[in-house]
Amino acid sequence: LLAFGPVAEGEGSLEDLARDLPTRPIPELGRRIHATSDAVAFLRVLRLLFRVRPDVVHTHTAKAGTLGRLAAALYNLTRRRRSRALVVHTFHGHVLAGYFGPIGDRLVRTTERVLARLTNRIVAISERQSAVRSAALGSGTVQSSTNRFPASALVSSAKAVACRTAAPSRRSLTAASGTS
Repeated sequence: LLAFGPVAEGEGSLEDLARDLPTRPIPELGRRIHATSDAVAFLRVLRLLFRVRPDVVHTHTAKAGTLGRLAAALYNLTRRRRSRALVVHTFHGHVLAGYFGPIGDRLVRTTERVLARLTNRIVAISERQSAVRSAALGSGTVQSSTNRFPASALVSSAKAVACRTAAPSRRSLTAASGTS
């Protein structure tokens, strides 16, 4: 199941690549921080976790990653150790240094340090982003991965994952939004 927020104006969408996957749009999971919408998005993600009972929760981007990892932590508190979801976060952006100003940057880094403790694996999409994240959060927290295959292979792979996730014993929930 792919849960996602709206794409902001001027941003590209990969929604067509997911047309054969089960999806769940979460309209409140937008780019901007908005306490009410963010609380609703968090509750929707949490409700999905309890309904789907995933083995893996894979989040992308800063805001969806924050809400998704917090929801996964709460979900995992209700599970026995062997039935907890693994939590994976893919780090896409540059929000750890120079994006929000000194106070905002410090707040973001502190938040990411806490969230890293709730995350089984953190993936950066490039060596450069891995280095930025490791410098901000400490070494050994990030595994880098580069996209070395065409989008058509991603779609084929996603279809295989969708087939596996449809089985009762193998489920996955991915939360993504238009945030970086």
